[in-house]
Amino acid sequence: MIVTILAGGEGTRLRPLTLTKPKPLIKVLNIPVLTYTLENLRKMNIREAYLTLHYQANKIIATYGSEYKGIELKYSIEDRPLGTAGSVNFAVGNYNERTLVLSGDLLIDFNLKEIIDFHSKKGSIFTIASTRVKNPYQFGIIKTNEEGRVIKFLEKPSPSEVFSNIINAGIYVIEPEVFKYIPKGIEFDFSKDLIPILLSKNEPVYSIELDGYWRDIGTLEQYLETNKELLEGYSRNLLNIALDLQEIRKEEGYKGPNFISSSALIQPKARVGPYVIVDSDTVIKEGSIISFSILGKACYVGERCIISSSIMGDNVKLKGGILIFDGCTIGDNTIIGKGVEIRSFVKIWPNRIIENNLIVSSDIITGTKYVKRIFINGLASFIPNLEISPELSSKIGKALSSFIQLRSSIFVGKDNHSYSKIVEQSLISGILSCGCNVINSRPVTPNIARAITRSLKANSGVIISSHPKDEDIITIQVLDNNGANINLKHEKKLEEILQREDFRTLDYKNIGDISFFPSVFDIYFSEILNIFDPSYISDNIKLALDINGCFLQEFINLILRNYKLNKYIIFDSNYKKIEEENLS
Repeated sequence: MIVTILAGGEGTRLRPLTLTKPKPLIKVLNIPVLTYTLENLRKMNIREAYLTLHYQANKIIATYGSEYKGIELKYSIEDRPLGTAGSVNFAVGNYNERTLVLSGDLLIDFNLKEIIDFHSKKGSIFTIASTRVKNPYQFGIIKTNEEGRVIKFLEKPSPSEVFSNIINAGIYVIEPEVFKYIPKGIEFDFSKDLIPILLSKNEPVYSIELDGYWRDIGTLEQYLETNKELLEGYSRNLLNIALDLQEIRKEEGYKGPNFISSSALIQPKARVGPYVIVDSDTVIKEGSIISFSILGKACYVGERCIISSSIMGDNVKLKGGILIFDGCTIGDNTIIGKGVEIRSFVKIWPNRIIENNLIVSSDIITGTKYVKRIFINGLASFIPNLEISPELSSKIGKALSSFIQLRSSIFVGKDNHSYSKIVEQSLISGILSCGCNVINSRPVTPNIARAITRSLKANSGVIISSHPKDEDIITIQVLDNNGANINLKHEKKLEEILQREDFRTLDYKNIGDISFFPSVFDIYFSEILNIFDPSYISDNIKLALDINGCFLQEFINLILRNYKLNKYIIFDSNYKKIEEENLS
């Protein structure tokens, strides 16, 4: 019999933890989930196992190598996901042997010999291990006859479709003739594809309900709950595996149960517990209070931090005085500054830096540094779709709208950059939702936006444009009612509203209105005529135009009609000459 372990999934619902490691390497009681499966196989005297890999396959191979305690490990690496059935067929479909299939990202405490013996006794070609759960909606549900033959199967039913709380446990025994039903090279799943086909062909498909512990750590909430259950002794076998594979600190002085590595350093005045899991080389300083939480390897918790019902990945650094509310998850290698407050259910992606004294109330996904100041001299610069997103753009709009008086008017303009429109639309939605009105226009340059803000007597203005020296950078400039960048005092106030998300809240009947102003170019050119009266300009003049693609031909035509020129030169956004024409 061949043993195959499915270990190629991404575990997207466990992000940000699975951004830096595959789901089978996520730790429960400081031990990777896959290790529990290998330990159970070792106790069955299994000497060879195939692992199907795809997502971050190199990390699983680096962790286990070619052998685990006498079990030879063979790896089948997929270039693209082939689904549960497709990956098993790719790995062992040509061997013409019975196959036991296990899921490397499940925690199970079953007697697997039972399903193998049952499979042989019934003459089954495909046997499914099943278990009972309270909420079967996320799984495949099974109905069998008295002999255990499957007569009905439905994957992920809606509440009205549920006919059983007995679910597919993700463990199968397969005869080699089943592989003829699995196409090669395409994504093909046991539950969604293969089982319905076998039932439609009236093939002998059986299921046995196994007694014991079974958990899918598919979500962050389930992950926390699974660790708690093992601490409470739901599976003595799995708990003993975790105890055998590491040295654990005694519970003295802590409110248990807890599971704390002996190499963790916890200062005497720290309060840890109950239900706290701490991995190796983690430091917890005095005055900190931690409960119902998981701390990864080599974390640092500074003085007077409070962490409740949350998860920290590996090498997370909390500098001190930090408050982390229930349900938060912080990715690997993140540094959080002093005095930061992280509100409930926030997720922070790996490798982020959060500056001191910030309040974080929404997920931090884009960008690498979450800083106290976004604007400098009224201007903020971002990498499109990485440091600036529709979500952040909307928040900037909300902050600006909350910063000025209700029902004020704000001119919002953009240039022709492909990402400027996305930022503009999101920013406008934020402004309107907090009760200010928006004046919008066709694409404009920053200087034209300044002129419009001033001429239309808008209370404020915003211009979204590419950086003059780098088209891969988007800038947002906030203007005062004179069209100049806002002063430092107003900038600090705007930043404070943005970082604290202290946005104005309104009934939907009181949101702002949007209007479109078409004659923006006429306003700008009239200002030019007021400043540079044609009667004062000599005949012998050269004109340099830096218009960044907006209104270029219109501008040239108007200039030529109003000024006597002998030459004009046009520059691009990097001040490189792109056109020159003699007019004399």
